[in-house]
Amino acid sequence: MRHSYIPMNLSSINEKLTTTQCAYIECTPFKWAMYISNNFSISGGLLWELVSRWDIRSRVFRGRDRIVPFTPVDVSFALGFSIVGKSLVVEEDQQCQTLDLFKGAEVTIKNIRKQLRCHKKKLVNFFRLYILLSFVEFYFPKIGNKVFTGFIKQLDNLSSFDTHSWGLDVYNFVVSSLRESSVVLKEGKKQDTKTFKQVCCHIEDLGIQPFIFGESTCYF
Repeated sequence: MRHSYIPMNLSSINEKLTTTQCAYIECTPFKWAMYISNNFSISGGLLWELVSRWDIRSRVFRGRDRIVPFTPVDVSFALGFSIVGKSLVVEEDQQCQTLDLFKGAEVTIKNIRKQLRCHKKKLVNFFRLYILLSFVEFYFPKIGNKVFTGFIKQLDNLSSFDTHSWGLDVYNFVVSSLRESSVVLKEGKKQDTKTFKQVCCHIEDLGIQPFIFGESTCYF
């Protein structure tokens, strides 16, 4: 059995980015999102094993004869994000410029793609929508079409992007997902597909497995 996370909408948009759009994104903390093109997958057994070795209190993986810490620095190196600065502020139901782009329609992945097509020549709006899509499909992935809009207001002020600790926010998201999955495992419940898929792409992208199981381990 395999668990995978497929950022297919983001991958599709990346294939069609113009030179101007790429140059704009390249100057932001989210430049690595442009290179997302493949499925992120990991064997179900391995992911289950990783979760079973996660120590919630110490935030480390306990594997064989070694202890592997998982820190914000790991996310910073893997995704190129800063871990110094302001954290994301969650503000539900706050009117803002980015939300206005949807003209009252529900914020879904489908509607984000629709608005990306409408604003492909309006660089600032296109970028806001592109980052929103990268949030919900890669950095803070959720299952389902509806989008959590608690952080959407942050996209209004593009000049403040460099002041945020994006790496710390992604780290906390992964740790939260690991904690949820670990509780599911310890309580003997059925595998929680939602939290497993949330963890999946980051575990694969951060390259944690070799440090726990050894370089010679065959994963797939």
